[in-house]
Amino acid sequence: MNIELTNNELELIKKALKNLINKDGISEAQEIYLHNTQNGMPEEEANKQFELDNKKDWHYLLYEKKDPLYCLFYKLFLKK
Repeated sequence: MNIELTNNELELIKKALKNLINKDGISEAQEIYLHNTQNGMPEEEANKQFELDNKKDWHYLLYEKKDPLYCLFYKLFLKK
């Protein structure tokens, strides 16, 4: 199935999916990042750790849990 969408329509879909994904509050990776920076970890190091944690979260949600919202977001906006 091919659907043609304008850039505005794609941005609207992207925003809606982000809102649905973030409705439960911050992710575990974000929570760890905040904890690390509040406890004195240098921001550069905290960012590197966040990248690793966030990749693990996305991998779990995409390939193990197969969360439909994350899968759709990945397919539309991240997959190359």
